[in-house]
Amino acid sequence: MKEITKAAAAKNSIWKLMESFLSKGVSMLVSIVLARILLPDDYGIIAFTSVFINLSDTLIQAGFSTALIRKDKVNARDYSTVLGISIVMAFSLYVIIFLSAPIISSFYKEPILVNVLRVIALSLFFQAFASVRTAIVSREMKFKVLFMCSVISNIISGIVGIAFAYRGFGVWALVYQQLSQQFLLTVSLFAAVKMKVKFKIYRESAKELVPFSVKVLASSLLSFISGSICNLVVGKTHSMTDLGYYEKGALFPQNISLYTFSAVSNVFLPVFASTQNDHERLNNVFQRVLNVSAYIILPMMAGLCMVAEPLISVVLTDKWLPAAWILRWSCLYYVMTPMLLAHVQLHFAIGKSDTRIKIELYKLFVTVLALVALVFTKRSINYVAAVMALIQVSTVVLITIETKKAIRFDISLMIKNISKTIIATAVMSYVVFIVGKIEVANILKLILEISVGGVTYLVASIVLKINAFYEIIGLIKSIRERCG
Repeated sequence: MKEITKAAAAKNSIWKLMESFLSKGVSMLVSIVLARILLPDDYGIIAFTSVFINLSDTLIQAGFSTALIRKDKVNARDYSTVLGISIVMAFSLYVIIFLSAPIISSFYKEPILVNVLRVIALSLFFQAFASVRTAIVSREMKFKVLFMCSVISNIISGIVGIAFAYRGFGVWALVYQQLSQQFLLTVSLFAAVKMKVKFKIYRESAKELVPFSVKVLASSLLSFISGSICNLVVGKTHSMTDLGYYEKGALFPQNISLYTFSAVSNVFLPVFASTQNDHERLNNVFQRVLNVSAYIILPMMAGLCMVAEPLISVVLTDKWLPAAWILRWSCLYYVMTPMLLAHVQLHFAIGKSDTRIKIELYKLFVTVLALVALVFTKRSINYVAAVMALIQVSTVVLITIETKKAIRFDISLMIKNISKTIIATAVMSYVVFIVGKIEVANILKLILEISVGGVTYLVASIVLKINAFYEIIGLIKSIRERCG
């Protein structure tokens, strides 16, 4: 694979971040509007059905996208093989979901689940057709294409969802919004990526792609199960309303973390893969990735944690206030997630996909034990969120140790690099806490907290001379010069 330069990586990272900020920003805005109209129970239903759809999507992708990105040379037969396998998997999984929907509905005592599952599962076919195009875009780092396609699909599908919500369609507004988003994204990718891919599975390509893909699939399945088993348990032991609070409590941390900064992980893989044989250079690149990621994500998650109540009250309305502590624990969970994904991408790039399997087996084992204990002791949904966050922290610690073994990663240097960021974040959090004591309307309090917090963190970055701050400034100047 051709080595990817710092400038190329930076430029494509910006496009990926723009895709996240604007595309996912539109998606979050739509979600906020819908949350103000719909009830927690509606979101609980969708959060539950998403478990089955995301599981099916994981099986459809089957690690082939990662295999295509990592492979040195990819030909038309490889793309055709991946498309063929994806479509066959989509059809098989849809039949399974269609036939099992009544059983699932009966088990959870939610009659509406039958039709919701059968309709929303149609998105599997769109995901299958889009899989190859998405891999092509990621492999060639044409994130500007993904940016345009995502923005278009999210804006139009958002309008569809809001229109149906205002007309009283309830949970079906969310179903139609998700279906239209997947359909429009697929159509946009087909229009943007001009490439003829046959619907045919070639034995030679399958033999070459399957071994690596199976390992990625295994780790992805374990990750999915450990991450989604909570929704299945909460839906049964608590209520769909509690599940709605759990899903919506993660809205802001998830969108800021997973859908923005973790989105850059799509850039990490080709960058890491291009330096996989030079461990010294790989170490240097990875340290910088973690340093910059921590500088960006830590203050945002800390800030969200501090402004939880006024944020929910102003943005989502008071009916969602029970989700405040879930939001706080979600901040801890999602401050760890970008770090975890960066480590995972690095291990994929150097061919150690079995590392993630080991990590996810640990996470699944601990999660199951924790959920059994929580159910047995009849703890509230807030305790569930807290335990899931702490498990995520321990998972990051474990994979960091694995990275040290794989490339002689210097953990002490990583801690030293982010120590000033932690100090700046602590100072900012304290200042925001003090501002929060002011007795004013929630909307004014929220504006004050965000403004003062942002300025405090910026000043602290300059005073402490944080390297990540100046590196980001340098990257921005470099990209501006290239664009100019």
